[in-house]
Amino acid sequence: MRRLLLAVAFTGGLTREVLLARVGGRVPPVPGALTPTEQDVVQLAAHGLTNKEIAQQLSIAVHTVEAHLSRAYAKLGVRSRAQLAAQLTSRPADQINS
Repeated sequence: MRRLLLAVAFTGGLTREVLLARVGGRVPPVPGALTPTEQDVVQLAAHGLTNKEIAQQLSIAVHTVEAHLSRAYAKLGVRSRAQLAAQLTSRPADQINS
């Protein structure tokens, strides 16, 4: 409870979306949807690129790719790249993005 009060005091009661907008963070259009960067990482992973190749192509760190994939896996309910690729081929893009 104390942490929550400190967080609210520190942020001035601002919502997550407002705070992210202030620092340039990207929020998905619908809660639980993939962010634009998660979508990019997922598409490249599903096409067979390694984390290192994805990082190079998107000009981000390998650790960042891993973080995006972890969040995307949780949101999509998959546990592997094979499941990810299968889900992408079985669902229209608008269902994955919402």
